Amino acid sequence: MRAQILAGFVVPIVIVAILSWIVSVNMENVRQLSDQSERLVNEVQVRAEVLRTVIDAETGERGYVITGNEEFLEPYENAKRQFARLAAEWRSLAITGGFNPELERMEQLFERWLNNVAEPAIAARALVPGRQFSHSFNAYYHLNRLQEFLREEGMLESVRLENEFYQAARMKALGQSSDAERNSGFLPIVVPSEQLDQLVGELPATGASTELNKTISALVQRLERQWREIALDYREAENVSAELVASGQGKQLVDEMRDIIRAAIAEKEVRYAAVNAEVNERMQLLERLSMYLPVVGVGLGLAILLFMQMGVISSIEKLRVTARRIEAGDLSARVRESRSDELGVLAGDFNRMADQLELADKESTVLAGFQSMLVSSNTEDETYGATARALAKLLPPGAGALYLMAPSRDFAELAISWGFDDEPSLRFHPENCRALRLGRTYKASKESTELFCAHADQQTLEYSVCIPLITRDEVLGTLFLAGTSSSHRPLEDHQITLAKTVAERLSLALSNIRLTEKLRRESVRDPLTGLFNRRYLEETMEREMQRVARAGKPLSLITLDVDHFKRFNDTFGHEAGDRVLEELAEQMTNIARAGDVVCRFGGEEFMIIMPEAGTDTAGERAEELRRRIEMLDLHYGGTSLGHVTISLGVATYPKHAAKKEELIRLADNALYEAKKRGRNQVAIHS
Repeated sequence: MRAQILAGFVVPIVIVAILSWIVSVNMENVRQLSDQSERLVNEVQVRAEVLRTVIDAETGERGYVITGNEEFLEPYENAKRQFARLAAEWRSLAITGGFNPELERMEQLFERWLNNVAEPAIAARALVPGRQFSHSFNAYYHLNRLQEFLREEGMLESVRLENEFYQAARMKALGQSSDAERNSGFLPIVVPSEQLDQLVGELPATGASTELNKTISALVQRLERQWREIALDYREAENVSAELVASGQGKQLVDEMRDIIRAAIAEKEVRYAAVNAEVNERMQLLERLSMYLPVVGVGLGLAILLFMQMGVISSIEKLRVTARRIEAGDLSARVRESRSDELGVLAGDFNRMADQLELADKESTVLAGFQSMLVSSNTEDETYGATARALAKLLPPGAGALYLMAPSRDFAELAISWGFDDEPSLRFHPENCRALRLGRTYKASKESTELFCAHADQQTLEYSVCIPLITRDEVLGTLFLAGTSSSHRPLEDHQITLAKTVAERLSLALSNIRLTEKLRRESVRDPLTGLFNRRYLEETMEREMQRVARAGKPLSLITLDVDHFKRFNDTFGHEAGDRVLEELAEQMTNIARAGDVVCRFGGEEFMIIMPEAGTDTAGERAEELRRRIEMLDLHYGGTSLGHVTISLGVATYPKHAAKKEELIRLADNALYEAKKRGRNQVAIHS
């Protein structure tokens, strides 16, 4: 039913959402295609500009080589710079942004054309005018010398130098050519070899000497040689363009560049047409989707709504009535609904919720009662009983135990247990409990991969849960819950949460009780030595004797005092005496075991309670303390206090006495016996 209701409303929304998504996707595709189309247009334009640049470079190069006119070099140089810029723009427009074989080939061909064709041709063409000028200048120089020599010898009138020949040679030697010749960059000179030969042949007729004839002939030969050089430069200049055309290398390179660019442009134009066609297809698809999808979506939604069942109203009414009963306090009210659809599932969920509410109410009642018991408890034993009772009501059948850390902090000992067939461990090292080691709840079972704690008997347990008791960053102990029968299933998370709540409240209660006890105990400390006083000794001794009695262990008592302490005070003063007592208290604390209780009984008399220590152990400790005191070399105020000795007496429970008062008396008797024997020794009651 829920599916039908949701479908009636959701289907149109989903269809509209799908339409919007499809439109969005296609619009994004259209945008991308438009960007691609624009990029293709730019690529075509760049390639066309590259083609024009190559043509401009070739035109400028050919014009200069053919005419020698330097105005053709300007478009050539501009084309070179333009090609580099256009190549960079071509590369930036590439989709890959990396290697472009067409562009790489174009750059290689253009570079080859520049290095192998254009630059060599331009360089060769630039050399011709300079060489012609040099040879023309030399020819003019020799021509003038010949004329001056003939004039000085008075032979100028007798030698026929054609006026036309002389003027032509002079103008050409000075570079005074026609406009056409100047524009071409050449200085064409026709060597008048016949006239020079005629000049040399007429010299004997002038009556000149043989030596004079030789001089004139040498000048004529030099002039003739310069004219031949000028003619050679002219022919070389004419051959530059002819050789370039004949080689065909420049044309081949330029043609290949043109073919590459035209092929690239054609490829981009084909791609541009394909992109535009795809854009048109997507726009048509968008138009069709926008027309049909909304109609289909609304129609389906209305059809589903029409087939909804009228029983929904009745089922909802039942839920409403039951909810009102629960609201009024009737937590036992449940929905009577046999439907198999979503409303039936809803009714089942509602009933389970009511079960949880009823259970939560019961748990709240138990926890409230437990809290009340903790608040009214004055001793730790009272909190133990309240804890066991609360857990029995909150959790399914099982076993449990409460372990508390000993004052020495080196072991946890049993405070209370319930539900075990065999009594659990009386004590264990904190490292044997993973909850104490990790500082958090630890659970294990036969089905899990976690190991049982070392203090738990995994052979007889189905599961175990250890919850540390922590308050004010202090670990007080652990709450140990276990299943001892195959019918005991591991605790669920909710049940573990309840147990943790109990543990937290117990931790706080124990902390408060111990804080109160601590404040009380501070009143039983000796202010001079920091040791416990007589009041604390009597209270602790009674408690320790009861504890070791339960464990079947002994307890020894050592009594001691300083030998000749009154005489020591009279000799060195009370302050020096206090220094001795402080040092004695420190040495007693040093030799005491963890768990031993060191007290100042009064004056210079001290006692050490040694739980779980037999007579031999106590005697050994007493002898060690005696030796340490005997070896002391005390000083006070720069003055040596000399050697200090003590006498000690030892008695053991229950070996020597069964009651506290009797044990103290027997230890005192042993102390007096040590003094009678000469002091500075240990006496054990026998």
